[in-house]
Parts: sequence; structure tokens; C-alpha cells
Amino acid sequence: MGKSMRVLPVAIAVSVLALGGAAWYFTQPKPAPAKLPPAPVKPANPEVDKVAQRAAERKLEDALREGSVRAQNSLNTLVDTRREAVNQQKRAQGELKEALTESLNLLDDAGASLSAIATQIPTPADIKVDFARADEERLRRVKEAENAFLSLKESFGIVNSLAEDHPELVVLKRLLSLSIEDARLTLDGYHGQVPL
Repeated sequence: MGKSMRVLPVAIAVSVLALGGAAWYFTQPKPAPAKLPPAPVKPANPEVDKVAQRAAERKLEDALREGSVRAQNSLNTLVDTRREAVNQQKRAQGELKEALTESLNLLDDAGASLSAIATQIPTPADIKVDFARADEERLRRVKEAENAFLSLKESFGIVNSLAEDHPELVVLKRLLSLSIEDARLTLDGYHGQVPL
């Protein structure tokens, strides 16, 4: 009885460490989107203030423009990818058809996200009037680009798992790879980070 009483605290300590390690592993934080430097508030020199503020405005303007152009390019690639997915899904049967339908749904999700960000961007005048609001718009677009990227990766995973047994999916797999790369470039254009 004395020996089992000594083993009990050790067993409890080992259990706590194991559970704590598992909790840490499964709750690792995702990287936050890159924030652009805020427009300077009020330095001592008003001339420096104007120059720094205009530089921040231009950087934000460039990020919004570049991201929007890349999102439009990504949408164009996605149209070709979706067309091929629809053609393959129509020819497929059974489990292959179900898997391609799931892949197609993910492509539609990515398309909705990209459509939401391949739109008109705030003008330089809008950015000048409300820098914080324009940067929030950029961050919203980063989130949509992340959603598109993740949906495309998941769709690729489905097709990739089937491609070995179904050589007819090679073109779709290649188009999905291009779509993923375009979504990554869109994220980069908006100064976002690719999710892990």
C-alpha cells in the first residue's frame, strides 16, 4: 500500500504534463495578417508628419491595387479550373463523382471569396480621409484571400488523392495548383501571410 501511494503522485504529474503538452500542441496560434504601419499621429515636425503620412498612404494604396489586380487574375484562373472540374464531375460515377462534387463546392467557396475582393478599391482620396478604415478594408480582403487559399488547398487535396487511380484528373490537378499559386500571390499583394 505504501508503494502504490508513492506511485500515484508520479502518475498524476505525468498525466498533467501529457495533457498540457497535448493542449499546447493543438492550440498553437495562427500568424496574424501583416499590419501596415499606421498613419503617423503627430511628430514634432509637421513636414516629417506629412511625408510619413503620404508614404503610409501610398503603401496602402499600392497594396490595395496590387491585391485587387491579383485577385482578378486568380478569378480568371479559377474559372478555367472550375470548368475542368465540372467536365470531370459530369463524366464521373459513384465515389469519384461525390469527391469531385465536394471539390467543386470548395472551388465555389474560393470563387465567392475572390469575387468579394476583386472589386473596386478605396481611392487615394478615401485613404487620405480615413486611413484606418481603408486599412481595415485591406485586412478584410486578406481574410477573404486566406479563405480562398485554404478552400483551394482542400480541393487540391481531394483531387490529388484521386489522381493516382484516375489519370484523367491530371489537368484538373495542374489547374488547381495554378489556382493555389494565384491565391497565394493575391494574399501577398494585399500584404497578407499564407496560412500554415
